[in-house]
Amino acid sequence: MLTRFRLKSLAVGGAAAVLTVVGAAAPAAASPATAAVDAASWLSGKLQTESGVGDYLESSYWDGSAVVSYPDYGGTIDTNLALQAADSVSPIFSTEIADTAAWVRAHASDYTGSGSCVASSNPATTSLSAGATAKITVFELANLPTSTAGNYAAELACMQDGSGRIANYGTSAASPTWTFDQAFAILALDNVSGYGTETTDAVTYLLSQQCTNGAFAGAFPAGLGGNGTCNNTAFDPDQADVDSTALAIQVLIDEGSVPSLIAAFNANTWLSGQQNGAGYWQSTACTGTAQPSVNSTAVGIQAYVMIGSTVTTSQAWIENQAGIDARLPGCTATAGGTPVQDSFDQYATNQGVLGLLGVTYPSLV
Repeated sequence: MLTRFRLKSLAVGGAAAVLTVVGAAAPAAASPATAAVDAASWLSGKLQTESGVGDYLESSYWDGSAVVSYPDYGGTIDTNLALQAADSVSPIFSTEIADTAAWVRAHASDYTGSGSCVASSNPATTSLSAGATAKITVFELANLPTSTAGNYAAELACMQDGSGRIANYGTSAASPTWTFDQAFAILALDNVSGYGTETTDAVTYLLSQQCTNGAFAGAFPAGLGGNGTCNNTAFDPDQADVDSTALAIQVLIDEGSVPSLIAAFNANTWLSGQQNGAGYWQSTACTGTAQPSVNSTAVGIQAYVMIGSTVTTSQAWIENQAGIDARLPGCTATAGGTPVQDSFDQYATNQGVLGLLGVTYPSLV
């Protein structure tokens, strides 16, 4: 594991991207840090309160006939991390950070799933998510390491199969897992004492899934329904993917072994080839057609920060995308109106704050 520094001592740098500007253009921000704090303030205003529990992010989608709203567990974790990043340069979010952390902890099993691999819960009546368990471990590490992070790491180790993949447990065991799941699991295991072997095995599996062009796909191409090519042009989870590649770069550099570093630099060669001259990266996630993306640009910037590449052009690009209320725009809602649009913009703003500040996931834990 490479030597790392805590977020509070992180120098401000970063970038991001966008899909559609919401409302009128915002006045030019004074700096990426100012844009990030303003965007974080917009996020904090979107939080809902569960009395006696804490604050959470609500998301909405159009189900074909009506808007459906729900408490967003993963989105609340993303907001908590974004607010931590913003608080490191403007310490005004401590209450929201504490309140979102309290809410996530109160609803942890709603997010990760039922039962326990460690406790050998009956697989026929258990459904434990690899991705959610990995992400909540990272969340716990970012909110000061506790025994809870160790408990979740133990679950991840128990869920690891013979190939090194962190698999779902119980009734969802046959379901595919994603590069994001494996990458967050590596970051989690590598930062909890006592899981060196499991980290190495998890890295070995991730490297076995790297595309021949250096990229990583959204879903794993070998088995699990993937086609192994990583070269599809239409939206498909098996295609070479900017977001997945950029997250993999971060955790591989953080893990720091020679095979990881070689893979990360090969991945960066592909990633840099996808960047537009204006500084942004594109995504096909919204419509199936490549469009500039806040989410993809922000995570691409995080990878560049780990590599040591310049991110100022990307920072300037994302500053220029902010709406008049400082939000960073995501996909365009074609149905469902304001609640659905707000949800898309919440996803983008969560990631965009990290990109604007150059805050990587390894620096948070």
